[in-house]
Amino acid sequence: MNSTTNLLSAIYQNADMGCSSIEKILPKIADKELRREVSTQLNRYRQSYNRVCGELRAERTSPKELNPLTKAMTDMGIAFSCAKSTETSDLAKMLIQGTNMGIIRLNKSLNAATDAPSDVVSEAKDMLKAEQAYIDKLKPFL
Repeated sequence: MNSTTNLLSAIYQNADMGCSSIEKILPKIADKELRREVSTQLNRYRQSYNRVCGELRAERTSPKELNPLTKAMTDMGIAFSCAKSTETSDLAKMLIQGTNMGIIRLNKSLNAATDAPSDVVSEAKDMLKAEQAYIDKLKPFL
């Protein structure tokens, strides 16, 4: 895969993991403000996911999917954490931790994409900014 496809796949994976994780956590959220914030983030992830799928189709390729074991481990971690506690602060902490993992993966891909086009690099950087803003919006719920 070339740098463009790799970076688009990283954005895709971030959005995909964000969607699937939030869809599992959202039903556990009782706090209306947190639920509203998380729902907004879910919509952003869905938009990113759909946009990147279109860009990958334009590249005549499909995204590199996340390792199924990674997804399964994430699902089990969410289920375990939610079984322990569904307190607002614990759910916010879990969401922040997941977002941080996504930021790390996306930064790593961005650093490796030395010859990716500027528009794709910009898209990845925009997602990183959105992720950081998301963390900042979750902090008051801790």
